Amino acid sequence: MLSSRSAGVLVELSADIACVMGFDGQLRQLNASWQRELGYPVDTLRSVPYVTLVHPDDRDETLRRIATLTAGGADAIEIENRFQCHDGTYRWLRWQLTVDRGEELLYCIARDITDSKLGDGAPDSAARYGLMFDATDAIAVLDGDGVLTYVSPASLQLLGYAPEELVGKPIVGLIHPEDGALAGIARKRATGTNDTSSVTLRYRQKDSSYAWIESRSKSIIDPPTGAVRETLTVMRDVGERKEAQLAIERLALTDALTGLANRLLLSDRLNQCLKRLKRTRGLVGVLMLDLDHFKVINDTLGHQVGDAVLVAAAHRLQHLARPDDTVARFGGDEFVVIVQGLTKSEDLSALADRVVTALREPYRIGKQKEEVVTTVSVGIAGRSASRGRPRAVPGEGPRTRSTRGLRRGPPGARGRTTRDGAAAATSDVRGGTGTRVSTHHRSLDRRDCRSGGVATHR
Repeated sequence: MLSSRSAGVLVELSADIACVMGFDGQLRQLNASWQRELGYPVDTLRSVPYVTLVHPDDRDETLRRIATLTAGGADAIEIENRFQCHDGTYRWLRWQLTVDRGEELLYCIARDITDSKLGDGAPDSAARYGLMFDATDAIAVLDGDGVLTYVSPASLQLLGYAPEELVGKPIVGLIHPEDGALAGIARKRATGTNDTSSVTLRYRQKDSSYAWIESRSKSIIDPPTGAVRETLTVMRDVGERKEAQLAIERLALTDALTGLANRLLLSDRLNQCLKRLKRTRGLVGVLMLDLDHFKVINDTLGHQVGDAVLVAAAHRLQHLARPDDTVARFGGDEFVVIVQGLTKSEDLSALADRVVTALREPYRIGKQKEEVVTTVSVGIAGRSASRGRPRAVPGEGPRTRSTRGLRRGPPGARGRTTRDGAAAATSDVRGGTGTRVSTHHRSLDRRDCRSGGVATHR
């Protein structure tokens, strides 16, 4: 059973409207939600009779239900009534009251249900059940070592564990391994001050899945020693809110079409790599990729096909990149790959060769698996810890890559050589009207990359 002091702290921690009321009906303690939700400055309501704020038509029933608690007829009850706001209006609240007969106190938590009351009428039993448990936060008490000493029955709804399955176990065993460091920081913050702290972490449920849980905690300090006697925590499922937040972050930092990093995230990752380069030896490389004559694909085959090619190219780049590399869409038909942790520039040049080879493979698009072929130009920049600003570096001799047409389609696609001797190709693309579009692709030299240098591949 929670002590009266612990229960009072939990009232403060609750995100819902919460208060402590004496058996005489007067309000003894209120949390900040009274001002946020109802508009009352907290200090103005202490010693005010609770029932005076209840709508006159609901007072008799409210008093009758509260009497069942104080007289010993029940240990907990639920009440719905219209409650007066500071501006004189009324809101429908659903109250959950529990009793401490030794201290002659009632602990009350309420949630606004006005919208459900004023919608299609009173909710059915299923809706009432859902509303009741949505309004119930799980309460946990931890000792100084982080071991659970008390867990409320709401843990069954929150995590799938009954209280007796959790009591006596360290709470860290429920936290996702990737959130362990953040949990440690939050625990230090909570134990180092009397203020309330809040953190959102992933907790393991009984079915081995993870749920996003917001924990609002406050520590009780032993005055003589300054040690933490216990930590009180109110836990709430915030999965939908967290997923929405993560979705917004993904939209802000990723390309909507390909799912790759966008320019903002690319810039941040590049800055991180360059800062890391000041502390460790190695090479950071950047590949700037441009799909040649991509506009022709859009103009002749349609933007839907063009988008499919971009997505397929993105998947190939992700497959070629290592876990620590960053693949980004720079815009249009341009991609960037940041490569870190290299020891020699030849590795960066070899990656560029693999990228060129992979992106020249035909793309099979649509239900008909029609082949679309394009080529890529690659610019390379590298920086090592011992080098300053990247600079152009002479190559060891140009190597020419021939290019091919956009689409392997009707006979008549043919290669030729331009007057200046550069390799080129012409491809016929026929639409529904028989229109013929010819595209020409010129190949340029590729220069090998040096540490701290810049080169281009085509």
